[in-house]
Amino acid sequence: MAVLFLGAPAAWWAWHRHPAGDTYDIVVVGAGPGGVAASLQAARMGRHVALLEPTDWIGGQMAAAGVGTMDEGSPAARKSGIYAEFVQRANALYAAQGKSAGTCYYSLDTLCVDPRDGRAILQQMLDGAPDNLNVFTATPVTAVTKTGNRVTGVDAGGRHFSSKVVIDADEYGDVLALAGATYRLGNTTSAQPAATPPCVQDITYVAVMKQYPHGVPANLTFSAPPPGYNAAVAAHFATYLKQNGYALQVKPAARKASNRLPMAFAAYSAYRGYPDSSPGSPSYDALQQNGHAIARTSLNLGNDYPLQGALSSKYITDPAYRAQAGCQAKLLTLQLAYYIQHDLGQTDWSIANDEGYATPYATQHRCASLKGYDAFQDNMAQEPYVREGRRLIGTETLTGNALVQSWNDKKALTAYADGIAVGYYSMDLHQCAAAGTLESAFDAPVDVARGGPFEVPLGTLVPQTMDGLVAAEKNISASRLANGAIREQPIAMDTGQAAGALAALAVQKRTQPRLVPAADVQAALHAAGGVTSLKSLGYSVHYGGAT
Repeated sequence: MAVLFLGAPAAWWAWHRHPAGDTYDIVVVGAGPGGVAASLQAARMGRHVALLEPTDWIGGQMAAAGVGTMDEGSPAARKSGIYAEFVQRANALYAAQGKSAGTCYYSLDTLCVDPRDGRAILQQMLDGAPDNLNVFTATPVTAVTKTGNRVTGVDAGGRHFSSKVVIDADEYGDVLALAGATYRLGNTTSAQPAATPPCVQDITYVAVMKQYPHGVPANLTFSAPPPGYNAAVAAHFATYLKQNGYALQVKPAARKASNRLPMAFAAYSAYRGYPDSSPGSPSYDALQQNGHAIARTSLNLGNDYPLQGALSSKYITDPAYRAQAGCQAKLLTLQLAYYIQHDLGQTDWSIANDEGYATPYATQHRCASLKGYDAFQDNMAQEPYVREGRRLIGTETLTGNALVQSWNDKKALTAYADGIAVGYYSMDLHQCAAAGTLESAFDAPVDVARGGPFEVPLGTLVPQTMDGLVAAEKNISASRLANGAIREQPIAMDTGQAAGALAALAVQKRTQPRLVPAADVQAALHAAGGVTSLKSLGYSVHYGGAT
């Protein structure tokens, strides 16, 4: 990125156009969908931005964690702001290659982006930003600095980054904890931890898998089962896919297919199928040859790693255990790859060696317990897919009860005067969905198959009392159940864009984020093509209020 003009720290709002070390208007932590969108929006509004990412990939869940099958809930999600830009670039990339982006979820009306392509698109967007945006990868945050109740910067990668506003868009909500902000974890809060550790959702260590038409390389061919592989592990995988599993039921007129468990391998590969932009690779879609045409997919079904009991929340709060559990999740995916290659006889399939995951970061974070499988683990995703971390306690909280009310009332959906994003996905929890694991004041067990549309209010981004701090992506103020609907790539990018606009306006107005009028944030988002309200989409609404 280009050299920045950096602010001087004389007053938190002071802005002097002179270089002054690592001093920025805004520091964004986490280069996932929300962090990238926040950085782009703030930079485009003229603010000096540093984007910090602990891995050496950008893209978070949609790229670094390997989940490039976009969980939109509705094609309407493609019409808003920076996510719309991403969609347009992805479609243009594949159209230029004569390929379909409808290769996943058994539908031609989906957006499926190979993680390496998603990373490249996001990098192009960042490269096209103004010269006031710097990106720092392999730069983990180790501390948050404060003056009184105001966050003033972070320590990361052996450097100090001073700023007027810090945006937490990381995977775990670590910045919230380091800053001392109050937060929710599972169905507890930092102010009132429970005697029994709270339950949080499973993680998944995704791997992209591809067909090798000329044979799988020797270092990606299993010569023996991975550690711990036994009949019970194989039986678990067989509940999802097996040799004589169900084939796709294609409905050409509806442009989609259906399936049931356990799947045949072709149906399994079509579920998370990706286009293949490799030179000379075939063109296909999700339905072609009942899924048999798919040549690149991801392992993201049947390999959720459960974070249950006393170790559940420890994964979020203890970095040492986080690494240990990540290795166990990686092993589970390695066992699944073995099951496919060996037990199902898919000898021309293995983990893809051309995603670009095999970086110095991957080498440095190898699991010692998987020694002998280095080629496999180096080419897996850079980080696990984390569905749930710490969640800010904001001035407003989006709740599952509010979403259910909105979805059930087809005549008048719930709207907020300070709405800043519209989501469409269902409240999807991977484990920990029983009544005892939810927040009884906010959520009740529901049929999570239902989806939006729903609005997200501005107050979910702002701490109740702390200054200089804004939340983005899965860290915003939401109940556990509502978090299941706002953690996906499109809505995470939308709320991240709103966080960037809020932070930029706070700097511009020389005030705190909590004091920025919602109308100003909405205006900035509208100018950037963002959709902030159900009413603007033609829905009849009634105005409610987040808790």
